[in-house]
Amino acid sequence: MDLGIFEDCECLTNNEVYEFLKDDNSEFYVLKDLVKFLEQVKSNLSERHVKEIREYLKNFDLTEFEVAKIINLLPGSLEEFKSVIPSVSEKLNDTELNKILLFLKKYNFLMLDSDDEEEDNRVKRPREEEEEDKSNPKRRKTQ
Repeated sequence: MDLGIFEDCECLTNNEVYEFLKDDNSEFYVLKDLVKFLEQVKSNLSERHVKEIREYLKNFDLTEFEVAKIINLLPGSLEEFKSVIPSVSEKLNDTELNKILLFLKKYNFLMLDSDDEEEDNRVKRPREEEEEDKSNPKRRKTQ
């Protein structure tokens, strides 16, 4: 992929852009909308995790853009890796891609844990509340 004038620029991940902009009290609605968007798409990786992944990926012949994309997307399989970041599969063989996937696995599990938390905090539909009431005598509604 030809990045033109941006070839040698350092790319930021969604998390890094969010951290940079989240406390900005700008009056520009575009920035406010961007922060709202990043709240939805950023991962729950800590700054330390992002640095660990960046450091590990230095072992491979990747551009900053590819590194940022890997961190943003955290591919979970070889097929996913090749389809969402095709330039990487042109540079690295399956063995190297699998090494990266194995390393990313622990971070994917972190993401699964945060997804579980989100699921626990989601709004329950009336049917779910009813089923929960039936299974928990303390929660049964008094009539």
